[in-house]
Amino acid sequence: MPILCRVTRGELTESIQIIFAVAVDESGQIFSTSDPYYPTMNGIN
Repeated sequence: MPILCRVTRGELTESIQIIFAVAVDESGQIFSTSDPYYPTMNGIN
């Protein structure tokens, strides 16, 4: 399940982002709120 993140400045909504979060423990086991294999891009150009 994706996480929705709303960025605001006062009363104004500047953006709404869909976030896919994945957590990995020391052994490499994946704990996730969504699909850990969903293709993503790291960084902003």
